[in-house]
Amino acid sequence: MAAHAIARMTQVAQAFAQANWVAVKRLNSGDELEDLSMALDALGKQLRRQLVALGAAEATLVQTLDALPEHPDPLLGPAVMDHVSD
Repeated sequence: MAAHAIARMTQVAQAFAQANWVAVKRLNSGDELEDLSMALDALGKQLRRQLVALGAAEATLVQTLDALPEHPDPLLGPAVMDHVSD
């Protein structure tokens, strides 16, 4: 049982490393393996939440950048910037 549980949790950890959010089968063994399965499950959930938040932040940044004027410095205007680049 222990060898199978460790092998399964190893596969889960490897899947997480590739951002493949597989289900973690929690063990009810009353020992360290149960603790490890619960910790691995919590880790997977936290990583998913963080990646979702990161994706949302990235989308917001892209939208903000897309909304910026195309001119390199809108405060100075084109006449001033023409002289700066000379």
